Amino acid sequence: MKPRALFKQSIRLLPSFPESYTELARVRLRQHRVDDARVAVSRALTLDPDSFQANSTLLALYEKTHDARAEQQRELLGKLDEERAKRQELMLRNIEVKPC
Repeated sequence: MKPRALFKQSIRLLPSFPESYTELARVRLRQHRVDDARVAVSRALTLDPDSFQANSTLLALYEKTHDARAEQQRELLGKLDEERAKRQELMLRNIEVKPC
């Protein structure tokens, strides 16, 4: 099955899954289909505005098109990365259980 068909199938089966749109946007960027990439990443961000991957793809889009919003997007991505690191740190913490 071709990648295009796989993305369509993924989106058809789980239309509320932002990662499918994010990956589609990345492929469209590699194909130099900027407008299609913009539509796909916009849909991903509508579904999950705090998605690190979707915001990262949006930054790549802004950089590719020399959009003035790239710096603002870079700052947002930095904040999202900090939040992601905090969540990951919480997952790695040790919990000590003592018998009463």
